Amino acid sequence: MDKIIKINKWNETFENADSRKRQRLGFFYAPSGCDSAGYLAIMSEFEPAEGWQTLGIFMALCQQAATMRREVRGSFINSSGRPMSVAQVAMLIRCEKDKLERAIEILTDERVKWLSADDVPPVCHSSASVIPSLWEGQGQGQGQEQGQGQGQGQAQEATPSPSANQLPLDELKNRINALRPEWQKPAVWNYSEENMLSNGSSKQMAELNADDWRDLSRFFKAYLENAKAYWRPNSRSKFVETFPDVWASCTRWTSKNKPSISQPRPPEPIEPPAIDVSEYAEELAEYKASNGIDTPDQAIADDPDQWQAFMSYFFKQSMKI
Repeated sequence: MDKIIKINKWNETFENADSRKRQRLGFFYAPSGCDSAGYLAIMSEFEPAEGWQTLGIFMALCQQAATMRREVRGSFINSSGRPMSVAQVAMLIRCEKDKLERAIEILTDERVKWLSADDVPPVCHSSASVIPSLWEGQGQGQGQEQGQGQGQGQAQEATPSPSANQLPLDELKNRINALRPEWQKPAVWNYSEENMLSNGSSKQMAELNADDWRDLSRFFKAYLENAKAYWRPNSRSKFVETFPDVWASCTRWTSKNKPSISQPRPPEPIEPPAIDVSEYAEELAEYKASNGIDTPDQAIADDPDQWQAFMSYFFKQSMKI
């Protein structure tokens, strides 16, 4: 099985907000100080000559890793998306293969943990199980901190297993693919996309509920009048890589564009049935004669007060019979 050589915690240790926006780097940031656990282990736990040699090789690896594409920076991935072999990496940094192999042994040592060289799980054939981290269970450290020398800091525990509330891999990919029609074909993800998804984005997306995914879908389908004010990437890899920024834009857009809720149709006013004055012709004639009224019958019927007065008269007369 292929192994991928990866500089642990590259993004947090060797880059800043500006460099993370750049596709290619002309330089990289290195922490200061010579008191990190990794640095002290290299210089004290191994032969001095090997320690200095390993430190030089590590800096060469950093220089080469900085030239990689943004989405795989810090990892040694070739143009086909597959991990580079040790021989290929040795050729790139102009180092003898056996010396690089020894340096990798030291740099992946439990006392140093500046590098990881782990088996790469097969991609594009994932089962519908909970998303694992590519590096989970390998016991590599994640200890690189600012304030270190030309190395990295205290080693941390291996990545814990994913929580039970994470979405199955296939379901999560399907939800992402559904956001844009062009992401649905090809639906199979490449190695770089798999790498970014399993190295942090999947855990962030696991926090979204059904309503959040509906908001994302509305956000990607909507016409944005002020498109520059929101980050809505066209490529799937950019969506996975910059998911926190995408979600922040979606949240701002959603707060200003609530989904319209159809209001129930108000009931139509019920008009009382028209009164047929011909049925009361005789009674109306008697009422008008006794009260000296010359108002037309229909006008009396249309006026509620006059009709009420007539009906009172009519019922009183009926009671006398």
